Amino acid sequence: MVRRKSEQCSPASRQAGAVFHGTSDTEIIACIVTRERLSTPSIEDALSAAIAGKRVVLVDDSIVRGTTSGRIVSLLREAGAQEVHLRVSAPPFLNPCYYGTDIDSQENLIACHHSVEEIAQIIGVDSLGYLPVEQLGALIGQAHYCGACFTGLYPTPVPVNTRKDRFEQKLSEKNAITPHQ
Repeated sequence: MVRRKSEQCSPASRQAGAVFHGTSDTEIIACIVTRERLSTPSIEDALSAAIAGKRVVLVDDSIVRGTTSGRIVSLLREAGAQEVHLRVSAPPFLNPCYYGTDIDSQENLIACHHSVEEIAQIIGVDSLGYLPVEQLGALIGQAHYCGACFTGLYPTPVPVNTRKDRFEQKLSEKNAITPHQ
């Protein structure tokens, strides 16, 4: 829910809200705050009551492949959202990350193959906005940070073998190796 600056967001003025928290698959944790206790039979009913006919602004930390965002937007549309706008608190991921984020190739990055307008259409939002990469340093309060997944400027040499499964071993190969005695 978008509020004007003049409106205070006190517990008494909040109607309802939902927080989507993705751990493995997207789990929905509904945080319902109302003036009276809400007694609904299911989370879906609570979300529908809170969202139906409303303009929703969804804030996410990133869009990598676009699949999770698309599913969340679909849930909001099914719940009756009139409009869904997505704001992303990171720039578009344009490059693989070799330092901890699970992004191993450009083929899996939606922003490598589509414009912002196309991504908005693919995931089903009315508007989409990313944090401009130029604002990252000011946002985190320092000039030295790794933004390679956004800019392609890596602080170390890029590994030759970048496959995610390079450390995994097939069961058939594992059984063929005999331990030293």
